[in-house]
Amino acid sequence: YFSADGALLVRREGDEFFDVAPVWNWRHVPGTTSYDDGKELWGTHLRLPYNKSSKVFGVVSGDMMAVAMEYDRDSVMARKTWIFSPDAIVCMGHDVTSLRSGDEIVTTVEQTRLVGKVKSGKNYVWHNGVTYVPVGSSFSFAGTVLGQGDWTVAAPYYGDGLVKEELFEVNISHGVCPDGATYGYCIVPSGMDPKTAVRYVRKNVRMISESQVALGSVKIDIDWNNNMINIR
Repeated sequence: YFSADGALLVRREGDEFFDVAPVWNWRHVPGTTSYDDGKELWGTHLRLPYNKSSKVFGVVSGDMMAVAMEYDRDSVMARKTWIFSPDAIVCMGHDVTSLRSGDEIVTTVEQTRLVGKVKSGKNYVWHNGVTYVPVGSSFSFAGTVLGQGDWTVAAPYYGDGLVKEELFEVNISHGVCPDGATYGYCIVPSGMDPKTAVRYVRKNVRMISESQVALGSVKIDIDWNNNMINIR
């Protein structure tokens, strides 16, 4: 239901999402901005409410890539951008708006299998070799949750026995009916020491506006009117 809305799954070892289907919160797919109205997810590939915007574009330049999408689905709107460099992934969103009365809107930074301990400081959360650093916003939740469910969500032939597993999750809440909310965070997946990762982000990442980001000496310009990104 939400998995085509800007999902970003970070893998270092390859098994971070192994057999996670029955225990995942499918409303909190990493990278997406979504809602939870407490109802069962509905629809088929023929009946899902598709994104009303066709603005999905990107560019590759050297060892950097930037992609952007305008999101307008199920009465939730946002402009979302991801910038990939050899050292970090910069994620930002602007104009997060919802017409869904009573439903909290959440951008999920991460939701993966728990591996070892979670470390956190004033300006970061670290788990399994990946550091998550908020930029211009703050994390609403960062820690462990108990995921539970059964395989009927993805592979009914495995049976409907209850499956439980500890998950690691980070998210940003925009509250109910946000009107033009923003968010920003940086993922450093290189295994860098978390404090070093924080220093890297502070030194190199500047979110100037919804149309411009600086990453070190490189500037990324997003032209939302013409569906173009320039890396210079």
